[in-house]
Amino acid sequence: MNYVEVLKSALEDEILHQFFHSDFRNCVNDTKNSWRNGNDCEEDLKELTEPRIELLVRTLNTVSNLSAFTDNQNLFREIGCLNHLMRILSTSTDCRVLIASTQCIANLSLNPKNQLILKECTPCLLKLLLNDFENRQYHNIVPITNKRHIPSSIKLNSRFYVVALNALINLTVFSPCMDSFRNTQTLSKLFGILLDQKNYEIKLNALKLLVNLSCYLEIVYYICRAKVDKNIIFLFDSGIDSQLLLRSTTLLEHLLKFYNEEQKYRDPSSNNSLNFSVLVSGPDSPSNNNNALIQVILGCSNFLRGKLFQLKCHRMEEIRENAAKIYGYLNYV
Repeated sequence: MNYVEVLKSALEDEILHQFFHSDFRNCVNDTKNSWRNGNDCEEDLKELTEPRIELLVRTLNTVSNLSAFTDNQNLFREIGCLNHLMRILSTSTDCRVLIASTQCIANLSLNPKNQLILKECTPCLLKLLLNDFENRQYHNIVPITNKRHIPSSIKLNSRFYVVALNALINLTVFSPCMDSFRNTQTLSKLFGILLDQKNYEIKLNALKLLVNLSCYLEIVYYICRAKVDKNIIFLFDSGIDSQLLLRSTTLLEHLLKFYNEEQKYRDPSSNNSLNFSVLVSGPDSPSNNNNALIQVILGCSNFLRGKLFQLKCHRMEEIRENAAKIYGYLNYV
């Protein structure tokens, strides 16, 4: 019995009722061994017909809905569900399956114990997301006659972007996969998604993810070095959506607070890899790259002060507080 059949048998309508009762553990005991010893899903996914794909998507959606409950989050981990979800994510080429499996991962990763396991899928999520973004950018700049030379790839829609970013947000709450984000190119592409996309949910989730990452000292250095379009300054317009503005000001407050502290206390002679002066001393450093985030912000500081002055009168208290702090930080750079 493969994993699809196991899920189907465990999630029939009559059994679904038992998910919300104390005897749910008993109703899946018979499926544990089959799940853990099932066929590799790489082969299963290649051979799935359309009805089987629809079955898998419905099953994954059911798992996702059930994952809203802590007891179910723990149980899905105990019966080996997490590893299968990660396999599905890494092997499927169907956008519907990718969306459904990613939504499961997003919900299950709210559990700290689950996140320790699921954070291993961070590189896969980033690869899917950033490769698609890069392909879209390529399509936009390559002449029509040359588009046939673009390598084929999985076609992802805006819904996948929203769900994947949401999963990454949840996966960076407790103990993120640091190695996946200690990369200036990765962070540059995340900023690219933020600035390029017109979809509100995508922009908001991209900002939420960047705010989460800015809480980790090890990653802030790379955020400061990320290459960004100078239009990023317009994320601080007083007229934009309050939720977007709250995240953009929170992100900038985190970065400038860190930058000011590093400038004040750094030891230029230190060889510590986390010393800002060391990380920015190469040919790709912010001081040698006008498109680096920190250089864009510092280069537009006077223009930014005008926007912050308006934001200090914003109706949302958190935005007013962030604007005041950023304004103060800019006076010391």
